[in-house]
Amino acid sequence: MNKTIWILILSIHASTTLAENITDKLIATLINKKLPTVLYEHKDKPWDMGVYSLSVNKVGGASFASTDKQVILTLPLELIVSGKIDQNLLGAKINIYCKSRVTTDGKFNIVPKLKTKGSNAKVSILVPVPESHLNCDGLMIPIKPLLEKHISNNKSKWENDIEADIYALFQQVGL
Repeated sequence: MNKTIWILILSIHASTTLAENITDKLIATLINKKLPTVLYEHKDKPWDMGVYSLSVNKVGGASFASTDKQVILTLPLELIVSGKIDQNLLGAKINIYCKSRVTTDGKFNIVPKLKTKGSNAKVSILVPVPESHLNCDGLMIPIKPLLEKHISNNKSKWENDIEADIYALFQQVGL
């Protein structure tokens, strides 16, 4: 996520124990304006059937809420999966183009631990995957397990990256 957004989010919350509703609306507006549309992307990753590409896009307005202990950001997401089946079946080479669009809401829970020095935050990401299929010229292949595995394999890295960004921002503002 853009470091400017995190600075604004955490600076506002560093100065108050309970955010006002208008503050949450302001932060959501800033996130909606500054967060890029494409949040994650990879191309031609191998899988059991061939290769696939994945793009995770922000597709609507973020909602932002806070309590005296945590910050919660919810983003409507669209996962675009494309790829091809590249298999040999009974001696015949099969090459089929596939595509799917899946929508879900990603949730980022951030628990800041504010101190006069050495402040940090614990981040938890939840991206539920609904039942979904890859359409390969009419052949429907379930991809929920593939997407869940990808999220599971990357979730810790994404959380650690956001936590490191927040820590760096806290250091920049002297917390």
